[in-house]
Amino acid sequence: MDMGMKNIGHSMIFLFFVILFFSCKNDQKNMTDQTMNNKAPILSKKGLIFNWKDSFSESEKEKLETWIKTVYSATENTLGRYPFEVHVNFLRSDQGSTPVSFGLASRKNKKSSIKLYVNPNATLEELKQDWTAPHEFSHLAMPFIGKQDKWFTEGFATYLSRKILMNMGYITEKSFDSLYRAKIKETQPYYESTTKTFIEVSDSLMTHHKYSSFYWGGTSFFLTLDNRLKKQNKPEFIDILKTYQKCCRFKDRNLNQVVHSFDHIIQKPIVQQLLEEYQTKTSRSVMLEYFSF
Repeated sequence: MDMGMKNIGHSMIFLFFVILFFSCKNDQKNMTDQTMNNKAPILSKKGLIFNWKDSFSESEKEKLETWIKTVYSATENTLGRYPFEVHVNFLRSDQGSTPVSFGLASRKNKKSSIKLYVNPNATLEELKQDWTAPHEFSHLAMPFIGKQDKWFTEGFATYLSRKILMNMGYITEKSFDSLYRAKIKETQPYYESTTKTFIEVSDSLMTHHKYSSFYWGGTSFFLTLDNRLKKQNKPEFIDILKTYQKCCRFKDRNLNQVVHSFDHIIQKPIVQQLLEEYQTKTSRSVMLEYFSF
């Protein structure tokens, strides 16, 4: 073989190894991408990102995804379309008799998420009737405004969670009113103070771990607000929230700013006036006013 043929032969051998090298690299990259995708969260068309923090079977995952998509659809129908993705973190909670033993909402680092401890043995119908996921989704309708106004945020989420269940067909308008009046009446004895404001009493209940009375007491604010809106021919609070998602969800940082945005939408300081009453009036007078209508 002459030198020209040898050079051609060497070039072809070199080219073969170059092609083989990059082919192997691409195969390795594809395998890596596939492995990462298997571990990556699943993004649904509803703006939900599912994260499986514990081990769940494929059938359990399918059931839980169906449940959350149903709840989230009802949330957006009730409170408006959220202008962000929501990360849903699932953890197992096989113990206990409730479908969902605990939930938590978070808005840290501009990332909206909820964490749910679920019993995968619960039926889809049992999961749908549970209030925890609607409660945590409701929290995300408003920015985090600090722990100092927890009475407002927990009353807000407790009130709206049942509105979402109403949208899902599990609560009627009549049973909604009956439920809230009964629950707030149960908490009324805690708010009989003639010297402390409603918020001062609420803070004391929270400190002493009287969570049920703390949460349900806070809902009186939103029931009273909806009653005042109705009397003044204004939209329902949930309709105000639908507009709020579009105009103001990302700009507010504290309770006063949130309330100002609500009133800007209403075009009247109805929310601010009510807040001032809760801040300055005695808890007894606030509750008596609620039961007067």
